[in-house]
Amino acid sequence: MTKLEKNNPAYLLKIGINIRKWRELKGIKQEQLANQLGITKAALSNIENDKTDISLHRIEDIARCLDLEVMKLFNNPLDLLLHPH
Repeated sequence: MTKLEKNNPAYLLKIGINIRKWRELKGIKQEQLANQLGITKAALSNIENDKTDISLHRIEDIARCLDLEVMKLFNNPLDLLLHPH
């Protein structure tokens, strides 16, 4: 098991990808979402690229800004492409 696998369970690895895909599907630029969240574009990039831990509170904030149910951020990224709404 690599350090990445040990420190980041699969569901955490997917959440950054899902955040990015949902943001892109909704036509929201990274800088726009970062501003809505009150964080820097670099901080959001780190979240989307799974370079930082993310709290449930932050996940809820992101879902609200993207007008999504929180659980949609945990779905398989392929599902996002097949069923974007």
